[in-house]
Amino acid sequence: MSNEALDTVDPGCEDFRSLSSQVLTVNPVTDEASAQVFGEKVNELARQHGATCAHCSTYRQHIAGREERPVVLADSAIERLPVWLRWILVLPSAAAAYLVVQLVVILLHTLAEFFRALAPIVSVMGNYFPQLVNSIAGPYAFVWLGARVAPTHKFISAVTLAVIVATLSGAVLLLALASPNVSSRQPGGLIWILITGLIGTTAAIKASLDWKTRRQE
Repeated sequence: MSNEALDTVDPGCEDFRSLSSQVLTVNPVTDEASAQVFGEKVNELARQHGATCAHCSTYRQHIAGREERPVVLADSAIERLPVWLRWILVLPSAAAAYLVVQLVVILLHTLAEFFRALAPIVSVMGNYFPQLVNSIAGPYAFVWLGARVAPTHKFISAVTLAVIVATLSGAVLLLALASPNVSSRQPGGLIWILITGLIGTTAAIKASLDWKTRRQE
């Protein structure tokens, strides 16, 4: 099989990777004959996709200008997963990203407590600081990584995850309103819950828009 058509496609093109994964699902490689059929179909797909994809067109211009493009090994590992498994992993991956961000921020804040002179903002804001950072980074990571794992329809997946973030933020606020023990003047109070909820929802929306922009590049 000639690789001429494949050479016109950007190896990092999300759309082409998703399409080729679908081809592999429909035409699994089990022997030499099936491998040849799969190669022919992917080559034809590359020929058609490369002629219409603006992202791949930019890639060809980079190649013509001898500009090197980095290889992202993590992306390759994700792309090798079956399509059905990637859909299953969307929500767990998003939740894992959120938890990792929370743990990292808490760890950094704990370390900063030992070096208050190096982090005066930590001394001033106290527990508000890690909560504020978490309200931004957590929802953003939740939406961005979940959409990254999705094999197709990444922007729609990002919007769906952003809706989940907004719904959970609203649920937390409603629970706080129903609790007679929540003070609006302390971390975890009504005003602070409302503020962090709005910030988190905004960060989630920003992650969705970043995926939309990335698809248009």
